[in-house]
Amino acid sequence: MGHRHHLRKALGVLAALPLLLIISVTRPAVAAPSSTWTLLDGSAQYVCRTSGNHPPGGFGYYLATVIGEWSRPIDLALTNLPGASTSVDGRIYPGSNHPRDDGSTVVNGLVGYYVLSAPIGIHHPWIVATDGTQSQSFQVTLEIKQRC
Repeated sequence: MGHRHHLRKALGVLAALPLLLIISVTRPAVAAPSSTWTLLDGSAQYVCRTSGNHPPGGFGYYLATVIGEWSRPIDLALTNLPGASTSVDGRIYPGSNHPRDDGSTVVNGLVGYYVLSAPIGIHHPWIVATDGTQSQSFQVTLEIKQRC
């Protein structure tokens, strides 16, 4: 049993070595961080802006709250703005945000806009959040009046 047993055992280990090397080469060394985030619904936000020069509509913003954990920046933008309005995009940097013990949540983002001119009326732009892989959005209300 002595010499042959040890030789057979050594050959068995050597035969399994390529399989172990394949497993260790194809298995990632570090798992990629996962992102599980949610854009909270802020659709109750309402803003009134004036049209024209009385005073000019100017700059405004909406708040955005993302909860969960994310490893890439989350970009915020406003789409479907009326007239000659433009989005001033925001960014939430990698991190996490969780509801507190009292149920409150930290607002961690905002997205701005300029209203240069827009038709009078009620408009519904979208706040869009994306990390490049997934996107989430909600509508807000922007009312353009002669006077607010």
